[in-house]
Amino acid sequence: MRLRRRAEESRATGPEGSVEVAFAGVLDGRRLWLAVARPVPTGAAFALRPGAAVPSTDTSDERHLAARLDLDGLAPASYDVVLAVPGGPDVPLVVPDGTVLRAATAPAATVRPRPERAPDERLRLRVEPLDPAVELAGVDLEPDGVRLDLGPDVADAPVHLVDDGGTVVASWPGPLLDDAAVADLAPQRTRVVVGDDRRPVRRRADGLADAGRGAPLPALGRLRLRWGGDGTLVARVAEDQGAGG
Repeated sequence: MRLRRRAEESRATGPEGSVEVAFAGVLDGRRLWLAVARPVPTGAAFALRPGAAVPSTDTSDERHLAARLDLDGLAPASYDVVLAVPGGPDVPLVVPDGTVLRAATAPAATVRPRPERAPDERLRLRVEPLDPAVELAGVDLEPDGVRLDLGPDVADAPVHLVDDGGTVVASWPGPLLDDAAVADLAPQRTRVVVGDDRRPVRRRADGLADAGRGAPLPALGRLRLRWGGDGTLVARVAEDQGAGG
């Protein structure tokens, strides 16, 4: 875990007595990686409030107090992230300006935990429920189109593109997507969904800060597949380069 260089002592900002966050990220959808610069109160340990019992793995070194907090089973809610001190009050954690807080969604997850900066600069963990999704196991560019490997349970289910209003704008009878279905569409960004219940398609492992750039997907004609910021599959219908030509 690479940490930004900071002063040897944590600088108090935000609430009185608070400690600055050096790193906070849910990198695999299941654990919250946390680090603050030393010194910190003796016996201090990371905790979530209201009182969620969260197992942790200590990863501290001489410069930072750090840990990985296990988030499995955490109920949807908003939690304050603090340093718990034996026999003393909790120490608030604050997020300096410009700090990147990372979030990822685990495969087959039912919730998405993500760290965020509250209006008073405190670090919070927001756990949001997720709609059921289909995991993308693979994608192949074939002569007839782009084939999505969606697993045996939905191997023959129809695939749709839906716009921001939830309207289906293009469909295929199965996981082989050709560009004929989008030939008459205006340029737009859509979501890829599967089946009559329109489940979104999610990355198998979503640990990249920008999966759209870090995990490129095939393009076919005007159909450009891409990962959205929440780890689900989107499709951009590009401009027709031959129009007017």
